Amino acid sequence: MKIIKKLFILPFIFSLLVILLFPMAFVNNKTRDTPSGSNNITGTNDTTNIDINHPSYKQNNPLWPKFNGQCTWFAWSRSNQLFGVKLPTRDAKHWYDLAKSMGFKVGSTPSKNSVMVITGTMFGHVAFIEAWDGENITVSEGNVNWTGYMPPDGVGIYASDEEVLKHIRVSTHNFNQYRKNLITRGRKIAGFIYLE
Repeated sequence: MKIIKKLFILPFIFSLLVILLFPMAFVNNKTRDTPSGSNNITGTNDTTNIDINHPSYKQNNPLWPKFNGQCTWFAWSRSNQLFGVKLPTRDAKHWYDLAKSMGFKVGSTPSKNSVMVITGTMFGHVAFIEAWDGENITVSEGNVNWTGYMPPDGVGIYASDEEVLKHIRVSTHNFNQYRKNLITRGRKIAGFIYLE
């Protein structure tokens, strides 16, 4: 009887150890840091006004090159490019509180030219709000549908600007439906960092 118990318990313990030691192996890479997957997108992916060769995306950004392509890299870059501001540089889930402590105005209502902070995942997610009409939001965001290589330190580094551009999305969503989709996936909007 003791041998039978061990035969059932040992695989369970081994599986638990693998999950604890290598949690990123069990994350769905297609939507790892993206808040909404591809649901509710009504706009097109027009990234023509996003110039990742601008200094805000490269040498002026403290997140470049190590976090090149990540959502934090993109939101920091876009905000700096348009407003010259320097946002937090930690994981996205901390941005709301950090920005507030840095003197940025924050709140719970979407606004054009703000940064939306989403929590509920290991790192969180941030996206730049390009437009808000009272019902729909247009967001630009990095690290969308990430399927690239995940090095041992857990940081995805894209090999080229072309690869980075593949993971930048501009999309329009009904805000209420967007928020509901987040909740059904165990995520929530922590708030917005207002840049103007």
